[in-house]
Amino acid sequence: MTSTTNTSKPVEKLKCPFCGFEGESKLLKTWKYAGWDVYFYQCSNCGKKFRWQVDPTGVKKSFIMRVGVGKRSR
Repeated sequence: MTSTTNTSKPVEKLKCPFCGFEGESKLLKTWKYAGWDVYFYQCSNCGKKFRWQVDPTGVKKSFIMRVGVGKRSR
């Protein structure tokens, strides 16, 4: 798994899975994982982070995953 910071596509219009904001989110980094292209974003409205996973072949459906859900405070 390789990780890179992508500066060529800094902003995308996606729906935040936390607050529902549909607007520009900041692209933090990209990488490939098990045949998927993974994009890591931060919502410009609530500041929370999420992943958008895309199948580059178009066979599987792309989906958004919330990051940091279910963490326990100690």
